[in-house]
Amino acid sequence: MAGETDPPIRSQNVTGRTTHDPNTTVSAGWALMGKEPNSNDEYAVLRSSGGFFPRAGFDEILRRFTPGTPPPRSIEEWVPDALPWVTVSYAPRNGGTVLGIAARTWSDQVDGARRPIATTSYLCVPFADLTATPASYAALYSAVRDAGIAERPDSSAPVPVALAPLDAGDVATSIEQFGQSGFTLVAATAALLLAHPVSVLGGPTGDPDEQMARRLRFLDAVAALLPYGQRSKLVASTWADGGSAHRIRLAFTNRPRPGHTTVRWPLPDKPPFPDIRCAHYFDLLVILLEHGRTIREIVEYLASAVEPHRIDDPGYALHCLAELDPRFSASQSIRNGTARIDELRRLLLTKRIDELDPTIQRKALWLLLEAADAEDLELVKRTWQRWAAENPVSGELHRWLVTAVGVAGRNLLWVHASDSTALKRLLGLADDLGFADQLLATLLDASTARQEAHGTRWLIDQMVSEQQRCATAATLVLEQFSHRRLLAGQATVTTDEQVLAVITHNAPAQLALELIRQMTEPHSNTTAEQVRARLEWLETSDPLRERLRLFRDVLDGAPSLETISTAEAHEKQRRAYVLALLRLARQAGHRPAAKLLPYALVWLLRTAPRLRWADHPVWIDELRQATPDPARTDELEAILDLLLLAFNAQPRRALHLRVKGSSGSGDRYVNSFSTSFEELCGNDTANRNRRSEKLPGQVVMRLVEHIEDTGWPQSPQAVDRILLLLHGIATTATATEGRPAARAVSTFLDTRPDLAKLASAAAWETLIERRYPELTKPGRLSRTGRWLRGTVGGTGREHRGQPDQTRNSRPDKLP
Repeated sequence: MAGETDPPIRSQNVTGRTTHDPNTTVSAGWALMGKEPNSNDEYAVLRSSGGFFPRAGFDEILRRFTPGTPPPRSIEEWVPDALPWVTVSYAPRNGGTVLGIAARTWSDQVDGARRPIATTSYLCVPFADLTATPASYAALYSAVRDAGIAERPDSSAPVPVALAPLDAGDVATSIEQFGQSGFTLVAATAALLLAHPVSVLGGPTGDPDEQMARRLRFLDAVAALLPYGQRSKLVASTWADGGSAHRIRLAFTNRPRPGHTTVRWPLPDKPPFPDIRCAHYFDLLVILLEHGRTIREIVEYLASAVEPHRIDDPGYALHCLAELDPRFSASQSIRNGTARIDELRRLLLTKRIDELDPTIQRKALWLLLEAADAEDLELVKRTWQRWAAENPVSGELHRWLVTAVGVAGRNLLWVHASDSTALKRLLGLADDLGFADQLLATLLDASTARQEAHGTRWLIDQMVSEQQRCATAATLVLEQFSHRRLLAGQATVTTDEQVLAVITHNAPAQLALELIRQMTEPHSNTTAEQVRARLEWLETSDPLRERLRLFRDVLDGAPSLETISTAEAHEKQRRAYVLALLRLARQAGHRPAAKLLPYALVWLLRTAPRLRWADHPVWIDELRQATPDPARTDELEAILDLLLLAFNAQPRRALHLRVKGSSGSGDRYVNSFSTSFEELCGNDTANRNRRSEKLPGQVVMRLVEHIEDTGWPQSPQAVDRILLLLHGIATTATATEGRPAARAVSTFLDTRPDLAKLASAAAWETLIERRYPELTKPGRLSRTGRWLRGTVGGTGREHRGQPDQTRNSRPDKLP
């Protein structure tokens, strides 16, 4: 009776030859499934070892992976479904898996119905024990056959099994014995197995034992052409009944189950592969064999990939096999699009790219160009320069490189994320190799880029707006002017024509507008003469001339309100083109700037509430630099000051200076400010937002603060104008928004009772009594009383720097 002290069972191959000097001894769990003689019981596990699974666990494994019920006729006849059947399976255990083998054969006993009883002997070993010395299915079968499981007592110890390592030479011999197309048959089955269960129709014949042995060698050969670690999840059998609902992934059978791929023995032709990666795996096996690798080398290499992994992962298997020969593996991965960047870099660094087919060489360079990493582009440059030094580069190859760099940049610009840094790297590469000027037309061709993107089912990056892409493209074009690759005379005539044609017909309409807009940016350092010259170049295209008419009108000093409307229609978010027109007008001179300013200010009064906070600084800067027409100075200065207040900035000049003097200048300023305030606060009621609602109060507050900081004028006439101005905007604003003005006026008038006779002061008294009665508290000294006590203040300027006894001695603090 076997026990814990049993010597290890030596594994033998299925031909009966004993394998000497086994390399590893492992502890194997075991189980016996069958029936008690002369009983009417169902099949079940009768006895099993301790230490691995309970009896119910063994029973579940054997039932889960049963190949079906053997037909009685297989007892006497040599038929394909004759026993013995051998099934290799797996089961989870302690966070890992076990690799098990079940051998089903006939016993010499019968059940209660006088039917022969089939017994299944099962042996399993932890897969982790096989990672040091991988074993074949044949070795496992020898172990289960020689373990004497039928004689072992229930719950006895696991069986010590000495397993010989997988012999790659034996596998190679078996494959050769499968016939002239043996390797193709085994390789195709292995590749198909990565995507779907496989049913093998036909196969070896002979007496049952010989038939089983040859089938088992086939299963071993198929598994040997896959990474060894994938055996940890592979279920295979020398036979499975196609009519049963079995869970076996690879089996000889009488008919395939639905969802299984069929392989016929012998293989009439290369089967279709359900997954392109499976086809690539098969192709790589064939390529390796055709280029000098032996079957033995392939098997030995794959046997070293012992990390457990699921079987339905062709990408993993392809990656493992590709590591066998970097040259051919890279070629295959490049061809099928699975190449990793580090593989490509290694090819170029080791110069092994020279050994590849020219088509594969180009594809490898293309993949690196597409990534546009600085390190990769440097490798491409060095490789290209080395090729050119060793052999003159053909015109065809040179044209390919120019096109490839251009297309890579074009995709970065119009399809993927608009990466200006990567674009500059590609242009730098082209510059170093002497063809940067040949790229521009290709880079700007948005139509072709997007047609190709849709044709190859790439996804256009929707996170990048058309405006951003056009801005990047415009920056790229403007840099070419500074590098003298455009408009540099006779040397660039062809490039100039090509680029102009692409901008006209193949680029978004916004690109031409962006070119002019960016030339007006303060940091562009572009003179008005340069803008005019480049605009004239663009206008040689009729469609562009019409598109850019608004800029021409400004340069020629003939703008209109339509000019502003056209600019606004081109871009709805930042209103950047109106700003560009103002800047361009200033570049062109005083007359164009003065002509455009009134139209721009009318537009700004309407749109200021909707401008983004982030854009306020550039508008403030532009308003401060504006030069109004002298004939309308007072009117326009009032609007400029109002808009600055709306943008939370100080007016261009102190208000008391605006309204001083006896001429009509101050009156015109006040009237324009008041009218424009109504327009600023009352327009576009349908699209009002929180910013629009808060704007009147902000303007009032900022204006009051400005007056208090810069001082009230001394002249009653000038004071009258300021009081009228404040009265106008306070009346237009709501009661709450007008309170700051009322408080300021009340405080000022308290210090200047001599101004009570002014009509504007009387109007304020009425407005304060009606709207802000809290500002006229009982018990306060009258203005006349404070006048008689000599407490009259000055102009208000002393509030900024000198002590003001009048202000500090007020009897109360206004809210």
